[in-house]
Amino acid sequence: MRMFIGKKAEFGQRISLENIMPRDKDRFCNEQLIYLYEKNLIEENLKNEIESRVRDYFAKLSDDKIREDIRNLIETFKKENKLLTKEDIFNSLKQKYFQEFEEIEKGKSGDFFRKIENYTKLDKDIKEKLKIKEKIYKIEEASELCRINNSFWKRNFWLFLFIIGIVAEIIVFLVQAVLGGEGFNPIIILFGIFLGFGSFMFGYGLGKFMIVKRYKQAGVYEEKEKLLDYIILIFGLLVIFVIAIVRSGLFLAEEFYVGVFIITIILGIIVGLFECKNMLLKKGIEDAMELLFLRQRDYATEEHIKDMRGLKDLYTKKKEEIFNSKFSEHVEQYKDLIKLNIEKIDIKGN
Repeated sequence: MRMFIGKKAEFGQRISLENIMPRDKDRFCNEQLIYLYEKNLIEENLKNEIESRVRDYFAKLSDDKIREDIRNLIETFKKENKLLTKEDIFNSLKQKYFQEFEEIEKGKSGDFFRKIENYTKLDKDIKEKLKIKEKIYKIEEASELCRINNSFWKRNFWLFLFIIGIVAEIIVFLVQAVLGGEGFNPIIILFGIFLGFGSFMFGYGLGKFMIVKRYKQAGVYEEKEKLLDYIILIFGLLVIFVIAIVRSGLFLAEEFYVGVFIITIILGIIVGLFECKNMLLKKGIEDAMELLFLRQRDYATEEHIKDMRGLKDLYTKKKEEIFNSKFSEHVEQYKDLIKLNIEKIDIKGN
């Protein structure tokens, strides 16, 4: 999964790492960002849902109906001997339409809250995975790894050293060849590449063992070491050893260069350690991001459960606010008509 690309989340869908905006990637390392994203998504859709329904309701209100309702209200006020004012009629009309809207809207809010239930479902798998990850890494360590992941140079530091190490191996071989009287030979570059391959295999195998060791110390590793890991590690060391033998002249030259042999072995192991560190860092970042994600998802679920009652109150409040606003926009033009009708029946108006 790609992280922090700002992919739009659909309402009812849980936030994942790809939904988080690139500008918020540092906040993810230290804040409960998933909850904030989901909370904003819910509230935004709540507002849009209500606005859409209110807009549809007023779109169906014809001019003739509004005029007729105004006349009927005035007649009702007159029969009840109530003092007729423009504002009273206007407010009574608003109350009448709100009650009509409530009847039409009744039950429709259930669809909205059914989608919200997706945010309040407790996931046992997430809690179990979270317990496992928390045994491996502390939150402070996970946050630091998250910050490293957000920096291109820090994230790839050991990879750069590994590449530089392979280049250094080739350069050392070329220098040895020149100083030893061989001159430049393209085959020497192949020796450097093969040594780099051996270093990679050695570092990769060693990295696998280091990861297994950490998991075992945390008490969460149940599988036995795979035979392939041993083969990779031993094969890497074997390649380094063979290249060292060939370059030092053992069996192939009259003189055995001990210094060349030792330098080649040391170079191969050091570069292999760079790959080991790179692998450990990448795995650490992967685990840390998963830990932070699981922790934030679990926290978000618990907070959404607490928010449910307040959300229903917010739904009611927003519904009234939006309805009143749309009513004023739609019916404001009829205030003069109300006043005119009041004056026609010769009752003192506003």
